[in-house]
Amino acid sequence: MCNSKCYDVISIVVSLILGIVFAILVFFFPTFYPLGFLFGFLLSLTALLLMTITASSLLRQDKRLNNCICATGKRLLIPALILLAASMLAFIFFALGIATFLVYPILTFILYTLIAYTFFSLYCFLACLIEAGCHHCGCEE
Repeated sequence: MCNSKCYDVISIVVSLILGIVFAILVFFFPTFYPLGFLFGFLLSLTALLLMTITASSLLRQDKRLNNCICATGKRLLIPALILLAASMLAFIFFALGIATFLVYPILTFILYTLIAYTFFSLYCFLACLIEAGCHHCGCEE
């Protein structure tokens, strides 16, 4: 399921819609802005920690887990790293007072789009780890 084009399209479309919804919400209620970079920072650190823990299976040479990590690892690693960088940038803008009320919705759109896409990627990663060795999640031997 996770390696299908339909899943990719759905995850991107839902991520963009959630980004737009939260950007509109922050435009009208700017006090919600700090929640975006805080939640994004915590989610990206959690995803990176999970990847670090599961990557230790590469040392054990478990072929099924290695295949899952290789098949879905980049899908989680790239959005998690970009989310971490975007969260830190949004925090710097907030702390220094650089961000204005017009910039808040733009940063919120970027953050929540990345948060949603990271959730979809995390789901794929965990589903593949749980079903290691199955033929429908990209973990073929």
